[in-house]
Amino acid sequence: MSTAGQIPGAGGTPPRPLQAPQAVTSAAVQPGTSGAVVAQQVIIIGTGGELLVYSPTAGPGNLIASISGSSALTTDSFGNGVMPGISAYQWVSGHQYVESLSTQIASSAALTFDNLSNRSFAPPAVYGNAQSGIGKFDQVVLQSGQQTSGDTPSSISVESSLGGGSILITSAGVIAMTAGTNVTIGLSGTITITGATAISATGAAVSCQSVTTAGDISVQGTDLFLGNGATANFTLNPKMAIPPNYPTAGKTLAQTQAFCDGLFAEMEGRGMFT
Repeated sequence: MSTAGQIPGAGGTPPRPLQAPQAVTSAAVQPGTSGAVVAQQVIIIGTGGELLVYSPTAGPGNLIASISGSSALTTDSFGNGVMPGISAYQWVSGHQYVESLSTQIASSAALTFDNLSNRSFAPPAVYGNAQSGIGKFDQVVLQSGQQTSGDTPSSISVESSLGGGSILITSAGVIAMTAGTNVTIGLSGTITITGATAISATGAAVSCQSVTTAGDISVQGTDLFLGNGATANFTLNPKMAIPPNYPTAGKTLAQTQAFCDGLFAEMEGRGMFT
């Protein structure tokens, strides 16, 4: 006698119908699981979704990397700071330092650097930008941080030739170059410095074909050398006035004296002596 669901004369469980799907066995990853977890795809959803990596164990001061869906700085269950986006962490003398790909600067994804134990108003950053107006990124910017809201950042931006081909330095203070040997700048155009109150070269020689300045040039060395070995001209603008009785050939002693007095008066007026 056969029962419901059995094949007459065969007994047992009936065979799986044709085209029926195979049974799926799901194995959950339990908290505290050690060893490798192999998966084809991992999906973390929501602003609270996180992937946290610790070394050597999970605990305070041991967070080394994170991926977080949060839009702001959060903390894990151990009190470690967790930046939004993708971040890596280093711990030095109890301070938590971070490199993060979470921040937007100038509508561009930026790599930022910060000390989460003592945060600045705005962290230093490196980011790309579209400077040429065609929407393609052709500029990279290195920007300083801001300690406070009243702090002024400095930056260096480098553009491609189609983007303008410029290297722009925006400094809130001194621009200084220190080199063990030489600093060489090859140009086919002009170096223009605007808004400067002083340009100083200390303990070094400055060599160029031509220098034009709307301000003053101060030489504090003991010697001023002019000429190229063949010619040497010293041109004033406006020129010094020609003293009276020039040329002095055939002039009287009084006229020659007047010439000398006029020449020395012009030299004194130009600050050559007092």
